[in-house]
Amino acid sequence: MTSSPQAPARIPDRTFDRPIFWIVLFALYAFLQGAIRHHYKTALFGDDSELFLWARSLDWGYGVQPPLYAWGQWAVNRVFGDSILSITVMRSLCLFGLYAAGYLMARRYATPRLAGFAALGLFLIPEISQTFLRTRTHNLLVTALVPLATLAFLDLCERHRLGDYLRFGALTALAVLAKATGAIFLLALVLAGLMRPATRRAILDPRMVLALLLLALLSAGPVI
Repeated sequence: MTSSPQAPARIPDRTFDRPIFWIVLFALYAFLQGAIRHHYKTALFGDDSELFLWARSLDWGYGVQPPLYAWGQWAVNRVFGDSILSITVMRSLCLFGLYAAGYLMARRYATPRLAGFAALGLFLIPEISQTFLRTRTHNLLVTALVPLATLAFLDLCERHRLGDYLRFGALTALAVLAKATGAIFLLALVLAGLMRPATRRAILDPRMVLALLLLALLSAGPVI
């Protein structure tokens, strides 16, 4: 009596468990969105039209908004010229940064697979999945930067390292330079941390003064 051949053992698919898969996926999404947008976009409006004019030169401020997005747009313009393509590239870079930052934030608490799907959940927010594709510049940039500043804050509360304090100060400054409302969220984050004894010690650490000094130093120019 012959035994039936056994089916080969199925090797579990580990693709979703690799962080590089999610980073590449977010990059491809941002690239495809930018390519589609550039193909059909023949004119600028809203924030894009303002940035097209402002980013032709460097300045401490542009209108009522902080200057970080315009500075980034100026740098992109040095590569792609003053064109609609440059506007599209800058938006795509920020869009990629938003999803990548969301992934890094989720990765702190979950496996690479779950963190990837959590980051994809940002697509369910209409402001991110629809509005950010065609307008909103400063809001887009600050949404990408706030999770990174939050991660730095969580790291300094956990590890109490000088580098984490300085990273928090620098990223907080960038968030404020992206849009002033970024300071509101980060202030709420610090106030919430003061309510817990474990994080209160880290916030009241003298090294936090260095973080605040770095924040003030980096953001003083546009404010003044």
